[in-house]
Amino acid sequence: MDALLRAEKIPPASRSIVEKYFSLYTPKALIEGGGFVTYTANTRGIEEARTAALAQCQQKIGRPCRTVLENFSPAATSSR
Repeated sequence: MDALLRAEKIPPASRSIVEKYFSLYTPKALIEGGGFVTYTANTRGIEEARTAALAQCQQKIGRPCRTVLENFSPAATSSR
């Protein structure tokens, strides 16, 4: 967990959010933007989970966010 937080520059204060993310069902996506961290799980598919989480993050911070994890794997790219 600590290595992920450091590698992805996720604030330590967001640790509980990341821990909740790991306990969710899949498909799911973990998103970060400007220190704000959010996630969405969606049984329809990873694309739906990613799209919903990115929209939630962008609405909250007012600028583009990046996909950190999809399910339990690092995202294929750092932003989408």
